Amino acid sequence: MRQCRVTIKIFMGRIVPALLLLVLGACAGLAPKVEGVRTIGIVSAIGDKFHLRTVGITVFGNESQEIAIDAWGIDDLMTAKIRAALTPRFDVRPVTYRRAAFATLENRIAIGINQLRPEIVRAEVSPQGLDAYLVVTKSIGQYNQTNQILEGLGIVQGSDLFASNIYAHAYYEISVVDGHAWTLSRSTVAGLPGGGEGLFGPRMKGVNRELDKSWWPSSLDAASNQRLKGVVVELIDQSLPGTLQRMQLVQ
Repeated sequence: MRQCRVTIKIFMGRIVPALLLLVLGACAGLAPKVEGVRTIGIVSAIGDKFHLRTVGITVFGNESQEIAIDAWGIDDLMTAKIRAALTPRFDVRPVTYRRAAFATLENRIAIGINQLRPEIVRAEVSPQGLDAYLVVTKSIGQYNQTNQILEGLGIVQGSDLFASNIYAHAYYEISVVDGHAWTLSRSTVAGLPGGGEGLFGPRMKGVNRELDKSWWPSSLDAASNQRLKGVVVELIDQSLPGTLQRMQLVQ
C-alpha cells in the first residue's frame, strides 16, 4: 500500500491559502485498501483539547486559548461510533494506547497532511497482531482566505470590516495501518455531506457549523461547556458516516 504524504512548509509565519486548500484535498477522497482485513482496532486521539481562536482584522487582533476536554469523553464516543458502524463487516477488537503519542503529531516547522507513522502504532498500541488499526487524528483547516491555521476541535471568531462570524469546527482524519506489514494506507480527511462550498459559500471549509455570539464560552472549564460538547458530537455525527463510506469501510 502506498502512503500519501504531502508537506507544506511555512516561511515567515505565512502560508499560501490556495496551496493549503489544494493539499487539504489531495488525500481527502482516497480510500485505503481493506481486502483481507477482518480484525480491527480503533485508536482515537482528538479529544484532549478544544481550541478558542479569534482572528482579527490585523495580526494584533489574533488570540488563542485552549480548554482541556478530557471530561467530555470525545475519544471514547468516537471509538464507540466507529465500532458500531464497522461491526457488521469487521471483528472490532478493544485496544489500549497512549493517547498523547497520537494527539501531538503535528509538526511546528512543517505541517503535513498526515504525520502518523506506522511505527508509532506498532510501539504504542496493544495488542499487536490485528489485521489493521484504524487511527483517528487531528487535521487542520484554514479561516477564510487568511494564513490562520485551525486544528482539531474548536471554535473560531473572525472579524472583517463588515461583520463578526463564529464557527465550531471538528477537523479530523482517519487512517488505516496494516497490522502485519506495518504500512500506512491513504488517509481520508473528514467532511460533511455535500462536499465543498461554492464561490459565495461559508468562510469555513470542512467539518464546521456557524454559530451565534451566545456560543462563545465565558469559562475555560469543560464541565461548564456542555453546549460546546454537544455541537462537537453533532459535527462528528454528521461527518463520520460519509467519511467511513468514502474509505470503503462501510456500505
